[in-house]
Amino acid sequence: SMLEEVLRFFSVSSPSSIVWGHAVNDLEILHQCLKDGTGFFEADVRFHGGIPIMSHDLPKHHLTHLAFAEWIRIIKEHNQKVDQKGVAIKLDFKDLASVDPCIRILEEIGGIQAPIWLNADILVGPNAWSNRFWGSKPLDAHLFMSVVTNSAWKNEYHLSLSWTTGSSDYPYRSTHGYTDEMIDEMLRICEGSKNITFPIRYSFVQYSVPQLQRLLDADPSYTLTLWNGQTDYVDPTYREDVSAVLPLDRIFLDIRHSSSKS
Repeated sequence: SMLEEVLRFFSVSSPSSIVWGHAVNDLEILHQCLKDGTGFFEADVRFHGGIPIMSHDLPKHHLTHLAFAEWIRIIKEHNQKVDQKGVAIKLDFKDLASVDPCIRILEEIGGIQAPIWLNADILVGPNAWSNRFWGSKPLDAHLFMSVVTNSAWKNEYHLSLSWTTGSSDYPYRSTHGYTDEMIDEMLRICEGSKNITFPIRYSFVQYSVPQLQRLLDADPSYTLTLWNGQTDYVDPTYREDVSAVLPLDRIFLDIRHSSSKS
């Protein structure tokens, strides 16, 4: 399964113990994370100038962004060194145009020798309207699923499917989380699919425990990946708080504090 593959790759017993690097989009951060023992690299991909590049936002004309092809070759070279601890990758697609070219590049270079996750926000989630000024809209769910599930290379990666969200503190503290309707819609899209992780914004977990348990109950191969935004407060006891309400052995914790590393 997806979970077993990741645990075996990192030689750990719990997904919550894996160290994450967030927004590993440029050479400086990439090389730093390769040196400091970060295990799972989350990076953002979008299509620009005819190729997929590493960027969370629309690039400005005067900036040079790292091409995905170069980024993934650096990862491959690192993982092929026998004296190096390998790293896994999670690609967060910011547009549909970048998905197929990235899969083709992955297929062409091969030999990554690590878990590969393809992530996209495909549905509207809690407080997503607060992101309207940044133009954060979900990708077309059916088009994204069509590309990733019809690829000849589909057995080499797993899916990470999420919702667009906004801060729980904008413009006032929200006491609403992931609704039953949001879960129903996601499960309809995932019907018949296994080995999927669902990224969940940590600040909404306390308001969504029954709904999140439904996600996990839908298939034994499903997992959750809890994450937080840069401005989201996370209590130091977050690990204990999560384990009190959800099974920690099926949850990845991409929780960061004052740095990009969690």
